[in-house]
Amino acid sequence: MKIRICSLLIALILLFCLPATLSGCASQPPEVVQIYDIVVDLVERSYAANDLLYGYGLPVIAIGSEWAELNYIYNDSDYADYEYVSEFSSHVSVNAIKETLESVYSDDFLATYYTSLFDGFLVGEEVFRARYYESNEWLYQSVDNEPLVTWQRIYDYSTMRLTKPSRADYVSVIIDTHLEGEDEILPVTISITYEDGAWYLDTPTY
Repeated sequence: MKIRICSLLIALILLFCLPATLSGCASQPPEVVQIYDIVVDLVERSYAANDLLYGYGLPVIAIGSEWAELNYIYNDSDYADYEYVSEFSSHVSVNAIKETLESVYSDDFLATYYTSLFDGFLVGEEVFRARYYESNEWLYQSVDNEPLVTWQRIYDYSTMRLTKPSRADYVSVIIDTHLEGEDEILPVTISITYEDGAWYLDTPTY
């Protein structure tokens, strides 16, 4: 009887320790098996976020296109700087873009990008326009922002292993990767951080 009670107590302790480890309450980092699915999910969802951050962005109604000319949607004041985002786009508002980004990446990570994405900035006398802005219920995308990332990185999740820095609420792993269509293997370090009850990427995945 005593053996059964002890076994039950041990099982209960282990049951409560696992969520504590994953939530950042314990001092030691979780094992790879505990965060494996979390990393895979975040990396896979980061592809859509990366396109908004560094890639081609959203589909637009191109300046000079037959549809644009037919519907007179551009005028002299706006066509040179921004194009209308298509109403059939997956994102038709700034809030929708932020929701996608904030579901994947940490607050600190995104803070380094939000000015260039939504506010724009000035360097000397050179103006760098925001990539996206919203006005009169339309979402616009700057014509100046060329894609910085045009490739897809493929992750071999079976190679995931723990690395430094890692602790209970911040975990780094190394994963072997290759660029789509290429054979060269490149190990990439991915870090995730625990914020407000969930894990988020704290490093880019491109």
